[in-house]
Amino acid sequence: MATCNFNEKRQRWIIRYYDHNGKRGWETMPKGTSARNARKRKREIEDSIERKTFRRPTQIPLFQEVADKWLKSKKANVRHTTLNQYQGHIDNYLKPFFENVKTNEIDLELVERFVTKCIIDIKEEPDPTKRKSPNTIRKIVSTLGSIMKYASHPKRCYAFYNPVPYVENLPKKIKKEAEMATLEETKAIMEEMTNTRDKLVVLTAAITGMREGELFGLKWDDIQWKDSQIFVRRTFNHGRFYEPKSAKSRRKIDAPQELLHELKRWKLACPKGDLHLIFPNKLGNPESAANWLRRAWHPARRRAGVRHLTPHSLRHFSGSFLLDQGEDMGYVQDHLGHSTIGMTMDVYRHKLKQRNQGAAEKLGKAFFERSDEAEAQVEPT
Repeated sequence: MATCNFNEKRQRWIIRYYDHNGKRGWETMPKGTSARNARKRKREIEDSIERKTFRRPTQIPLFQEVADKWLKSKKANVRHTTLNQYQGHIDNYLKPFFENVKTNEIDLELVERFVTKCIIDIKEEPDPTKRKSPNTIRKIVSTLGSIMKYASHPKRCYAFYNPVPYVENLPKKIKKEAEMATLEETKAIMEEMTNTRDKLVVLTAAITGMREGELFGLKWDDIQWKDSQIFVRRTFNHGRFYEPKSAKSRRKIDAPQELLHELKRWKLACPKGDLHLIFPNKLGNPESAANWLRRAWHPARRRAGVRHLTPHSLRHFSGSFLLDQGEDMGYVQDHLGHSTIGMTMDVYRHKLKQRNQGAAEKLGKAFFERSDEAEAQVEPT
């Protein structure tokens, strides 16, 4: 049990206790702490000692130390780009605000003050290019939530709990409509490509809906010629090969014979390399998506007079075109490798028919035709 007494000389509440290892300790509350809050803290100490999760104040690290430990624990399991994003959130936003705060002092009120500051910064930043969007704020707070979850784990006990899930003043998420290339724009860009490989990259992206990293990670063994399918097994991003983003991203995509015929022709001229890539650079090595974007895509797009689009717009064109042809949402999900059908619905909801008079007519007939038949069988009196 712990005791909580007021020290007249120091004008502070002092909580004395024996921890779960039997070691004696004490905690001096800040000057001005009320008796109620002091006793509340006493109960918290008693509960944590009983659960064997108690840490002395001197054992609680600062937020920046825990953030660095958390980031280090993520290195083996996340992609390079994701790790860089976390690092940016921590260095540019979280550490400056929580710099000298211990993790057990981060509560709901403090987190909501941080969110409010971020929202105010959006309004007061004079340079539009430096303003954080509501979606960016949500991502930063999500990173904070992951760090606090790490800190409050029973094996660490750097914090009493994770307050982030209870935050109520987060800005609303802004949903942006996917930017899709049209069939005419896609053909115009293809025509302006200066070599066969680049034309085929555009054609394959538009037909299969593959991501750029998936395209530049393709190998000749990934094409199943007899089944007319292409197997997505890996991606190539930022100089490294990775496993697909999710189980759904590892998929087989139906390919038309016309595309397979063009790929067979390209195989004869394709630069040879140890990796047997379908779209390598001139030396047969993996092509950088950023390099292809700068040297091939944008120059061809500008020559074609096409608005500013990224190659990702071809992926959205592919999904949109399939829906226009009457394919169901589940097939489009599998085609694009979305992890959930909800993701597909969010992107392409506007492609669904807002009105379907034919379906309404069928429902009507299901009731009214049956009534007509019954009425015909009734003999007039």
